[in-house]
Amino acid sequence: MTGRWSLKRILLYSLIGALVLCALLGIYAFVFGRFGETEIKILATTLGMCFYSMTAMACFTALEKRRSKVLALPGLGTCAAGMLVLLGVIWLEAYEDEWTIKLAAILAMFAFSLAQASLLTLAQLERKLAWVSWIAYGSIFWLVIQLSVMIVWDIDDEWLIRAAGVLGILDGCASLTIPILFKLRGGPKPAVIPEAYSWIELICPRCGHQGEFAIGAIKCPQCALKMHVDVEAMVEIAENPPFQFSLRSLLLVTLIAAVGLSLFTSRVKTFRAQQRIVERFEEAGAYVNRQHGTIVSVSFHSGGGPAISDEHLLLLKELPHLERVYFESGTPPITDRQMALLEGLPIKNLTVRNSTRLTDDGLAHLAGLTSLETLHLEGCQITDEGLKHLEKLSNLKELYLVHDSGVSAAGVARLKQALPRTQVLASALELDPLLEEPAEAASPEVPQ
Repeated sequence: MTGRWSLKRILLYSLIGALVLCALLGIYAFVFGRFGETEIKILATTLGMCFYSMTAMACFTALEKRRSKVLALPGLGTCAAGMLVLLGVIWLEAYEDEWTIKLAAILAMFAFSLAQASLLTLAQLERKLAWVSWIAYGSIFWLVIQLSVMIVWDIDDEWLIRAAGVLGILDGCASLTIPILFKLRGGPKPAVIPEAYSWIELICPRCGHQGEFAIGAIKCPQCALKMHVDVEAMVEIAENPPFQFSLRSLLLVTLIAAVGLSLFTSRVKTFRAQQRIVERFEEAGAYVNRQHGTIVSVSFHSGGGPAISDEHLLLLKELPHLERVYFESGTPPITDRQMALLEGLPIKNLTVRNSTRLTDDGLAHLAGLTSLETLHLEGCQITDEGLKHLEKLSNLKELYLVHDSGVSAAGVARLKQALPRTQVLASALELDPLLEEPAEAASPEVPQ
């Protein structure tokens, strides 16, 4: 016991010393107006000592109360490891190493989570309220594991971030509710069971002889006094010790954890696959836009990288939620043969600007884009014959023809007759007499 109390005093003195040092550094900075690199390192070290001293004391308190060694001992070890890594980051200038920074952050999160869970074991609820504790424990460790995975692989998936927010709310609410319920309802009621005795130490009331006798009929060996002794004693045991639960509860928790882990793993796998695709697009100077964690638009910009290759266009088919594709003055422009690689995409918006190598043969491949709702063609080598291929786009709502000199008013009129619900906006002056739309078409904006 003395060793334990010595450890507790060390942690307390470390915390007090760190707070005093922080205060002295703050006073020094205000009085002398100097706060250099060395002072920053000392301040960071003392703040780290404050954090890990408090988390270690929380784990030590649970260990002292003999609540849960499963949480307290790993918590103390994590605190020690986290402090060592933090000292390396601060004084060995390892902050330039990305993986060291990630390791320091993960150890800090695990130290805090283990300390929080250790403190919650001090407020053990009765059996019918134990589910609140399990919500807290599950939220704490699921959150820290998920955040660690997101840190390691640089995952910024929107749905995983939202899931982390939900877990944080559950964690906070359950952690505040547990001590309140413990205060209002108390802990588990101990069960009282009879305890059996087979021998008893007894003093003979006649002669004073003392000895051990079997329960039941007794005869004093000194004075031959006959007696009959029955012993009835009750002992209290805890209703549900920490982390002890029924088989049904175990199966339910295992099922929930398995489903959650499956969804989480699937989401991480999808994100990493899309991240590799994003890297390939960025090599071609493309800009990728995400919505709810999935890629919904890809924009190829001029001068942003090498020419658009067939491999980059084939990657578009690996994006099931893709809605918009923009070709901004490709270098060199997209060709008729490459337009064939777009067939079957579920996109709703397609923009091709200043593609002098796109002709009527290329428009023939657009007939396979059955979900297309908006089409913008600017500076392409297309004619009225190419517009005939667009008559198969029954879902087309808007068509922009900008500086496509090979298109005539008659060709546009025929297209409008085939697609009466499609709004056609053209910039060629010779189209004005036959079109109801404005002569100068506005180009749809590309999201940046």
